[in-house]
Parts: sequence; structure tokens; C-alpha cells
Amino acid sequence: MARELTEAQNACQAVLNELLARTVPIEPSEGIAVEHLPDWRIRVDIYPASQPGLYVLHLSAHHFSSDAALFDARYELLRWVPAERVRLPESLQGPAGLLYDEFESLF
Repeated sequence: MARELTEAQNACQAVLNELLARTVPIEPSEGIAVEHLPDWRIRVDIYPASQPGLYVLHLSAHHFSSDAALFDARYELLRWVPAERVRLPESLQGPAGLLYDEFESLF
């Protein structure tokens, strides 16, 4: 499992690098498959940062398995990105405080 967690960390970093290198806006994603780790998915969430004009890009790699002991294995990565790099679905464009409160509850 330690090897898989290390590979998931590397995959999460690779997805982050790819998102930051693109010129298209960054959007939330429910689960990006990890090619060489079939039981892992990378989720991309976006939350307003406490600083105006910035968003928090939250990537998390999660292990999904029928074995409940493995379900909690995950890796998380955070970066701030400027608002112009972000595209949120209309369903997430409510009052900024609501999303920020949801982000704060993660920790």
C-alpha cells in the first residue's frame, strides 16, 4: 500500500502540473482515473481563498476498494490560483462564504 500511496502522490502532482500548465480555465472534476493505479481516482475541487481574486485548488487522490481498510488511503495537495484561471459550474457560483466554509471543514 505504501508503494501505491507514493504513486498516487506522484500522479496527483502530475495532474496539478498539467492543470497549471494549460491555458484553459481549471474546472472541478469528480474523479480523474490514474492510469497505472486502477483503484485510485484524483478529485479536483476549487474553493474561494481568503484573499480576494484567488481560489484554492484542492487535489485529492483517493483509493476505492471493497476492502474498507483501504478506503481511507488518500493524498491531498493544495495550491492557490488566480481567479481568471478558474471556471466554476453555475451550481458552485453561490455566495463565496458557503464554499469557503465547506473548504474550512475539510481540515
